[in-house]
Amino acid sequence: MLWEKAVADSYRASNRFSRVSTDKVDSDLYVDATLHNNEEYSPVSAFITGFTFFIIPTTAKNIFTLETVFKDKDGKELGRVKKSESVRTWMQLVLIVGIPFQADTKDVVEALTRSTLDEAVQRKLL
Repeated sequence: MLWEKAVADSYRASNRFSRVSTDKVDSDLYVDATLHNNEEYSPVSAFITGFTFFIIPTTAKNIFTLETVFKDKDGKELGRVKKSESVRTWMQLVLIVGIPFQADTKDVVEALTRSTLDEAVQRKLL
């Protein structure tokens, strides 16, 4: 998955680990990261926007939540870090020119991962 790769790449880029793998291997530290994407929108507003061929605008909000559990080599939980970020998307015909410039969800996941690692260091989970 794209998000799994983004999280693993962020862990590698942090230079805090000698090795990062998504495979189950022997290690001193295990990290279980779960990403939830909750999309919020108004079905009535979305219908009106679609019915008017995107003349009348609407918005949708994606809330990304990264819940990370840090475990020692025996599987004992050391701590949890939960971070959230939201992205709002506007949908309207005149905004179609902005599609190439919209926020990439990979960037949001990478920012959540970096923030999680920073908090884990502060709490001495790493």
